[in-house]
Amino acid sequence: MSELSIKSFRVKNFKAIVDSGAVEFGPLTMLIGNNGSGKSSFIEGLETYQAIIKQDLDFAMNRWRGFEHVHNIFAPDELKTLENGADETNLMEFDLKQEINSTNFRSTMSVTLGKDNKLCIQSEKLFFGNKGTKIVEREQKAREILVNFPELPDVEYINSVDMGVSILSKTLQQSLWLSLLSMLKRQTISSSNQLVNWLETINNNHLFRRRFDWQFMVLNPEMMGVPIPQKRTGGEIQLNKNGSNIAEYLMSIQELSPVAFKGILETLQHVLPYAQDLRTVVTSELERAVYLQLIEKQAKIASWLLSTGTLRLVALLALLRHPNPPPLIIIEEIENGLDPRTIHLIVEEIRNVVDSFETQIIATTHSPYFLDLLFLEDIVLVERDNSGQPLFFRPNNQTSLAAWAKKFTPGKLYTMGKLSPQS
Repeated sequence: MSELSIKSFRVKNFKAIVDSGAVEFGPLTMLIGNNGSGKSSFIEGLETYQAIIKQDLDFAMNRWRGFEHVHNIFAPDELKTLENGADETNLMEFDLKQEINSTNFRSTMSVTLGKDNKLCIQSEKLFFGNKGTKIVEREQKAREILVNFPELPDVEYINSVDMGVSILSKTLQQSLWLSLLSMLKRQTISSSNQLVNWLETINNNHLFRRRFDWQFMVLNPEMMGVPIPQKRTGGEIQLNKNGSNIAEYLMSIQELSPVAFKGILETLQHVLPYAQDLRTVVTSELERAVYLQLIEKQAKIASWLLSTGTLRLVALLALLRHPNPPPLIIIEEIENGLDPRTIHLIVEEIRNVVDSFETQIIATTHSPYFLDLLFLEDIVLVERDNSGQPLFFRPNNQTSLAAWAKKFTPGKLYTMGKLSPQS
């Protein structure tokens, strides 16, 4: 992965956030801030946008028991009718920027409730090219959904789009976009047309879909220790958000790359020198279930007996050393359960994968020690302003901090309160 999976993301009217502003990301981005500052709301906004694209709008909102509950409580939600006949409440909005083959790509989406509590994607726009040319615009008009191509206003193309399905969905890529490209190629279209360039990019590049395979992690060691039923239908094994299928995930790594698995074990032994081996065990007494087993001398220690820190460390190493890592890994409270020596090792592992452009990392932490191992440009501070709204700020952009940064580490600056723009 030679390009960042995400360059920036902005969310409006989602949970605690009225408007995050465009939060820019590097290869490694660490979100810090007090409890309740809005870090989790931002990450969950990104996760919700992914769910809309990969599943649909209903699926994404059902997690929150409905749009009404996850819509920011301070945003007015009274129903209004637009000039085009569509009904909406105050919109929930997402704005994502990426880079594809060194070319800027941007996607925006507005979600709303209409009459009779009908949930819909009110609008969606795609931009491509370094000049930000708008190439696709999807708009709801009353009960109709239109897909327009601003560069080609005379091209008539009709395709049914469900109210809750994103125009970036895999289904539409295989139907609408592939057939549209075939149709446009039969016409005389300028080579500078960005719609055609984008269509050729996504239809010739299988990695485009993978750009949205973001891996969200909130590790739960209690669930990680429990044997779980084995997946027996084949296919790629993705680590569950809570890490509960860590044994099966490691088994898949061992099958994909014994060298990678050996590297995980050897790295684990730097922290746990008594760990002679790490095994995945399949039991079939009642059902085929998988669990981890640590070998210490002659003892076989089952995963439910391992410390929470050991389980978390194994999961993090497995993610970071996977032979085909996700393009983006998002880890909440990454330092939980880890001692300072282990934190140091994890930071080294993160540096290795981001410096080699194998993946992009976004994480949250409350640990000043963790911050001390990072560069100031890796950090985004989240805090509430005087009105109670979350603000996202890069301390590295604060010129007045330059002198302090020469004397103190990021963690010390954080505990001193010097990272805040209000300090």
